[in-house]
Amino acid sequence: MNDYPLPQNTREVLTAAGVKPQNIGLFLDRFIDWDMRWGFDDKLKDGGKKGAFKDVIAVARSFAASHADLTDSLVNRQRATLDALRAKGLEVWSDTLETDWRLTAGLGTPGVLETGMTTHRVYGVPYIPGSALKGMTKVWARSEGGADKVALRAVFGSDDAHDAEAGSVVFFDALPAEPPTLKMDVMNPHYGDYYQKKVDDHGQPIPPAEWLTPVPVYFLTVEKTSFLFALAVRRHEANSVLDTARQWLLDALENMGAGGKTTAGYGYFSKSKPQIQPAASPTGPVATQTVTSVSPSQPPVSSGPPKGLTWKKGRISKDRKRVLPEGVTDPTQSHTFRQEHVLGPKGWTYGAKDTVEFALERMPEGKSRVWVKKLYYPVP
Repeated sequence: MNDYPLPQNTREVLTAAGVKPQNIGLFLDRFIDWDMRWGFDDKLKDGGKKGAFKDVIAVARSFAASHADLTDSLVNRQRATLDALRAKGLEVWSDTLETDWRLTAGLGTPGVLETGMTTHRVYGVPYIPGSALKGMTKVWARSEGGADKVALRAVFGSDDAHDAEAGSVVFFDALPAEPPTLKMDVMNPHYGDYYQKKVDDHGQPIPPAEWLTPVPVYFLTVEKTSFLFALAVRRHEANSVLDTARQWLLDALENMGAGGKTTAGYGYFSKSKPQIQPAASPTGPVATQTVTSVSPSQPPVSSGPPKGLTWKKGRISKDRKRVLPEGVTDPTQSHTFRQEHVLGPKGWTYGAKDTVEFALERMPEGKSRVWVKKLYYPVP
């Protein structure tokens, strides 16, 4: 009979009552089954860890089937907070963005399964802390956003010991806008002995050789799930900086990625049509006019590339979001593409720095769609 690694009296009560939580975070942290898969002198033995992750995924599916309304309540509570701030005359913004593929946040969180996931301490759902989004956005603003010191200070504040100041923009936690879909993934490092600097029987360092045994490392990811992102200003006089912070955040999510393993394609979000929600008058009711971004939406996805395109060689960027023409080193000359515009044989996925073929499809309003395919793969 399976037991739980809990205090004995707690375990006996829960086992007798047949209780099995549907809170994903609680199950992951406290209710991983204790049985013959475990060993006192080691971590979960072969096969046990994979089975434990499958148990967590089963809990997530049960949560989605039975408690989808709880996710709605969580998101509505966040939106109610934004409405209250807007009613006080403060500028707020929110938008729902979907993961392009998978997200892994909190991969290094300590736990019995070695790899972890950031889950809400109350609601148990995977989420992205606002502090993580703020840090990611600040890195993007500094490196790619062209921000000067004045703009950085206005949005993020300053930790200068002699002139400290809180930032004008609040970054809210990104919460799942729907029951999250969990998937198990695996890293398969081949050269563990080399990375751990082990030595052989003769005291010589073990090289990164092909005869070393790969050790699969399983971990949880969130796949194709929408998250609610939100920002607000702290002071009325800071209303004008919200749009700058919003653009930095969206650019960072689309081009840098949130969470871990972003260089392998995890953590990227699709940019949807943003909307700035108007502030209310500090002394009157909520304003009725809306202020909407004028940037055009993405052109609709077609069933495949049109005939007559010119295909060229290119190289996939490190973030797996852009393709750089062959022989070009200037990143500003790269072309951004989306995963649904990728062609290849079944099961093929492109990797960072892969050589591929690409073509530009001219769209209305001066926009372009980029198609990417495996070298020498026939276009359907």
